[in-house]
Amino acid sequence: MQTATNGSCVVNNTDKPILLHNCHPDMPEWTCVLANLGGLTSTAIWFLILLPQFWRSIRHKTMQGVSSAWAISNFTAALNNSFFVFKLTGMPLYAYISAVYMPVLELALLGLFFYFAPRTRFKLIVTAVCVVVWVVLVSLQLALSLQFSQWMEWISITLWSVETFPQVFLNSQRQTTYGLSKVMVAMGAVGKTTDYLGPYLLCMPLQYAVLAFFSSTVSQISSLQVLWYWNRVPASVAAGPLPSTAADSASVSAESVDGGGAAPIGDDDGRVVQLPMTPGCQAARWLGISALVTELGAFAGAFVWRTGS
Repeated sequence: MQTATNGSCVVNNTDKPILLHNCHPDMPEWTCVLANLGGLTSTAIWFLILLPQFWRSIRHKTMQGVSSAWAISNFTAALNNSFFVFKLTGMPLYAYISAVYMPVLELALLGLFFYFAPRTRFKLIVTAVCVVVWVVLVSLQLALSLQFSQWMEWISITLWSVETFPQVFLNSQRQTTYGLSKVMVAMGAVGKTTDYLGPYLLCMPLQYAVLAFFSSTVSQISSLQVLWYWNRVPASVAAGPLPSTAADSASVSAESVDGGGAAPIGDDDGRVVQLPMTPGCQAARWLGISALVTELGAFAGAFVWRTGS
């Protein structure tokens, strides 16, 4: 018998299909299937989500537009969470899969920052401090008990809850999201939606419900920024005079806004150019904004329902 710390909810996953793992006794079976499907979907998305950003950053040889604080927080939270997941029995299969490969992917992304960022004294100091913190974190997790890991999991929850704030701040400061892979952002928006189902419909620790709310909410706010700043790019991206014809405008817009076109990433001097948008693109943009705002309201309602406060 395996137990998950979700109140009096008892989990027995023995001889059960994957889609019926961690079913909540007070909910119909279809909600269990839906939540596990959502968890497996988000797991597949998290496995692939950083690849578009890897490709874009390597192609342009820069991490401009991506917050290093976001990447550091993400890796630290994923590393800490791995110990909690493997010490606590009775978690869904997708939680174990994510606990293995997410720290690896996040560490690889940090490697791009270290490789492409200018070699400054500040970068070396930050790197040294991070390595010390990670070594101490791993040592504590290996030496201490599950009860300690359950307490330490709140560190992961806090980091994952605020990890996107540096990116949100950077986007607001630059008044553009150019440099972020739009494919990665789209995958993240879908993944944060499906990821929300498990902690609210399955027998899972309360920490995961809190994590899902804050992490998904801030992530979708970042997705909203991508739609809001969709046609705004750094002036340096234009690489010369602005287009003089409608055809030229459409060409520059297609290259610059899609997050992976041929337009180069130049020095970010703070100036932003607003490119023209077709009526169809404008309508799709506002439809996406409306959907995300509605989803944020649903997240808040589910959080109140799950926690009772």
